[in-house]
Amino acid sequence: MPTSKKARLKKTKKIFSIGEAVRFGWKSAVDNIEILLAVAAIRFLLDAFGVLFDFLWKHNGGEDTLKFLGLFGRFFLYWPMDIWISTGTLLIAIKLATSKDVLLMDLFPSLKRTLKFLAGSILVGVLVLVGFLLLIVPGIIWAIKYQFVPYLMADKLLPMGKAFDLSEKMTKGQKWDLFRFGLNCVGILLLGLLVFCVGIFWAMLVVQIAASFVYRKLLLKADRRLALKAV
Repeated sequence: MPTSKKARLKKTKKIFSIGEAVRFGWKSAVDNIEILLAVAAIRFLLDAFGVLFDFLWKHNGGEDTLKFLGLFGRFFLYWPMDIWISTGTLLIAIKLATSKDVLLMDLFPSLKRTLKFLAGSILVGVLVLVGFLLLIVPGIIWAIKYQFVPYLMADKLLPMGKAFDLSEKMTKGQKWDLFRFGLNCVGILLLGLLVFCVGIFWAMLVVQIAASFVYRKLLLKADRRLALKAV
């Protein structure tokens, strides 16, 4: 029996609106401007140290002590701090997407959440890279399908296998809208670069809050109990 028109419409029903997500990201960023400016400032300072360590490592005129300092700083100071702050920024964005109050201390999450985020990000990155090396298209599809694995692992502390399964469930039937949303986010980031390059930090926060809004919408649809569960 052919699928009814009503069933087809139900199957492809939109769960989120791109415009609503972007507007929410912008409004939430403006409403929490003080704490997010502090987050952006910390991110800026951290990246500035990263540039300094790179300079000492690669452009120090052959001075071994400076080269070692730059190498050590890059891999043992900047890199761990970057992962830690990136995890905290994501968790702040998720809290804002649930309309919860945030504190600057939320920028510094537990080691467990940070390692979960790192593991999920690495595995998804490797999977997407393999997909691009194959035929490019699988890389795009896998990037969309599994983009919420780091979110689920850091936010809900899910095991990796369950995070992959749930991310696939969340994005089922939504891949085209998620692809279009991704293109809109790229456009916002490019606009941020045009504002004396400094605007990129604000644009990144708006995009991350908007993406967390989409994440919450899809998670509520796929597993409402988990979405509302405090971890």
